[in-house]
Amino acid sequence: MTESSGGVLSRLVLNGVQREAVVYDRGPQLVFAGAGTGKTRVLTAKMAWLIDRGIAPARLFAATFTNKAAREMRDRLENIVGRPMDGMWIGTFHSLCARLLRRECRHLGFERTFSIYDQTDQLTLVRRVLQRLEMDDRSVSPRQILSHVSRFKNRCLSVEEARKTATGFYEQELVRMYAEYQKMLREQQAMDFDDLLMHAVVLLRDNGDVLSRYTTLFDYLLIDEYQDTNGAQLQLVKLLAGKHRRVFAVGDDDQSIYGWRGAQVENILTFGQHFPQTKVFKLEQNYRSTQSILDFANAAIAGNSNRAPKQLWTDRDKGARVTVTRFRDDRQEAQKIADSVKPVCREGKIRGGGDRRTLPYQCAVPCIRGSVPQGADTLCSGGRDGFLRTFGNQGLSGVSATPRESGRQYQFRTDLQCSGSRAR
Repeated sequence: MTESSGGVLSRLVLNGVQREAVVYDRGPQLVFAGAGTGKTRVLTAKMAWLIDRGIAPARLFAATFTNKAAREMRDRLENIVGRPMDGMWIGTFHSLCARLLRRECRHLGFERTFSIYDQTDQLTLVRRVLQRLEMDDRSVSPRQILSHVSRFKNRCLSVEEARKTATGFYEQELVRMYAEYQKMLREQQAMDFDDLLMHAVVLLRDNGDVLSRYTTLFDYLLIDEYQDTNGAQLQLVKLLAGKHRRVFAVGDDDQSIYGWRGAQVENILTFGQHFPQTKVFKLEQNYRSTQSILDFANAAIAGNSNRAPKQLWTDRDKGARVTVTRFRDDRQEAQKIADSVKPVCREGKIRGGGDRRTLPYQCAVPCIRGSVPQGADTLCSGGRDGFLRTFGNQGLSGVSATPRESGRQYQFRTDLQCSGSRAR
């Protein structure tokens, strides 16, 4: 495939490495995308380029980790291509697996109307498991049990496989609870979120006709945040990639922070072993920070031994030197940030106009956590509940919330205005 002068890429701004990654089409690809290097831009540009080359949207499988990221990816793609992406398999791993299972779950003995249990449902079921097994929840809490069950499923271990690996009384008891938990889920024609991944893998692994149908359906697999994949997700990608091995994975091992919930950073570091003849691209030009910040970040991470080497850089100004400050807790940190930002806002050095200054949401969150002075407006998505979840109750006395036109944002009377439409 080659890019014509009037192709979709002519409407996109990409640097050299980004463009090379988008137009490469001779096997599996891994794109190491450092923070602020245009990861989402490259991923959506790749999808747009494939569609522009004649691949139907319904033949692309694009997986990410949050519904928000999936919506943003779809919106960007539709804006680039200029038409709705009807039928495209784009979403979180869990939503895509749920879609697959709704179609094919009869092969696993489930009805298409199976229920999907959330954490509240799971905790209720675990308590029933303990009652049925006549076990005391004071020796092991339902949440601990669910954590162990999740680890089994993230590795795609069936009850029988988990039983073979169990050593000692405690592990054997955990497997016994796992077995009863799975039995009760099936009795109620239900799956939990981890089941969506594990059952999808089992379905494809043990049913050759189903696997053949979906490896034929998907011409390309595009995976976002690959450093956060777990064992089950790795197996799913390998199964769906089949013989064509057209996988486009984007991620950054330096940003892997979800090991506590099953993510395996080794998946991205050993990508070439799972997909031989992989072409690796490194996005190192940063569009977000000054060189001083990048130099500090590069030095801080360089000591890690288990990482892919990369060096972030920018063509922006050097910027102010990084200052390292130690605080006793998050409240003291928030207060210091608030005290530092206020004079900058008053001097008009942060974008905005008139008496209303615009503060990036990354700064506004700790500022408002530290103190919520009166005076101007703060924009926060999620309504009043979203504000409470993000900032807590401090400083909320007398704060009024007015819905904006979008219906998803509220205006709060506080000291500063967050730019953008989200807060965290």
